[in-house]
Amino acid sequence: MLKRNPDYVFREIAGISYLLPYGQCVADHHQGVKINDSGVVLWSLLEKGMDRQTLFERFCSYYEAQGQQRMEMQKDMENFLTLLLAHGILIEEEEVAVLAGAVSRYYKIGVLWMKITAPPEAFPKQLEPYETKERKENLTLELKLDVLRMQESGKLLIRNEEIMVFEKEKEYLVQFLQTSQIVEAYFSKDGKRGEYYYTPPCSEAFAEELFHAFRFFYLYAAQLHGCHALHSASILYRDKAWLFSGYSGAGKSTHTNLWKKLFHTRILNGDLNLMGFDNGIPVVYGIPWCGTSGISQTECYPLGGIILLKQAKKEACLELPEDKKVLLVSQRMISPVWTEQMLEKNIAFTEELAKQVLIFRLECTKEDSAAETTKDWIDSYLEMEK
Repeated sequence: MLKRNPDYVFREIAGISYLLPYGQCVADHHQGVKINDSGVVLWSLLEKGMDRQTLFERFCSYYEAQGQQRMEMQKDMENFLTLLLAHGILIEEEEVAVLAGAVSRYYKIGVLWMKITAPPEAFPKQLEPYETKERKENLTLELKLDVLRMQESGKLLIRNEEIMVFEKEKEYLVQFLQTSQIVEAYFSKDGKRGEYYYTPPCSEAFAEELFHAFRFFYLYAAQLHGCHALHSASILYRDKAWLFSGYSGAGKSTHTNLWKKLFHTRILNGDLNLMGFDNGIPVVYGIPWCGTSGISQTECYPLGGIILLKQAKKEACLELPEDKKVLLVSQRMISPVWTEQMLEKNIAFTEELAKQVLIFRLECTKEDSAAETTKDWIDSYLEMEK
């Protein structure tokens, strides 16, 4: 919310428009500024305070601006606001700018309590099992109409086929390269707030885009809370979660389905698992992101171990040296590694994890014998743990 500093006043001097300080602002040696006709209009519109989006729309409405003229007026407005904010003539208060008709819903996913503010039709259906009536939040996500914030991008950290990530002083800017309606997002570095800018309309296809876009900030915030995501499929066996991980085509889905067929085990997630520690015990949290498998769950289970898959001509379970365990598991994580500090978090987490759970290599075919060999290895390990 943008508000006028009450210690500034608008005056014309010899036909020139000024914003001039008085009172304490004069005592503090604050300066006045000269403004043009557009500045006069904007100052008038801000008489009662408003958010940037509303100000922009009313500014354009005043001049009946259309098309390219709106873009030019966007630049003029942002330059004006930057000048006034720098001089303390305007005050910008942190406030959720609610879209017309927007609602807030609350979700509990893993260790994060999420509040999402968006139009009702924009909420992804995949989040419904995680919705809660408790009004708690340590992560706030807000949907905003795209009016282009017109800020410097910052330092480019990564670029791939999906996103570009830029680092700014207090936030990360993420630009989405494969979405048709989500333009960009801003994530606060403390992991508490994310803003997604989009172009209407809100449809089922848009909600699907938004669901995948939410994952980027969720995984960043989860990492700050000590939780890390592993590209893996998982099963529940002997009251523990077991994660099968490997490069594309290694057989994650094949092996979890073999377990389901042969031993009637439950598949927990078909593509992605969030690991953490609960009172020092390794656990796997249920999350809605599960690739194309459509298999996910909301519960939290103790983590039994991680099976690293490698295709071979016959089955063999192999022990790994400690450094290989840490290296191979951390390489399969999709928690962000935008910075050196993020990489360190992933490695430190995996080092502690390797001390407490079973991690081994499974060289295998896609036959039933692969699941039988793995089960025997796990059973022997659990017997030794008794």
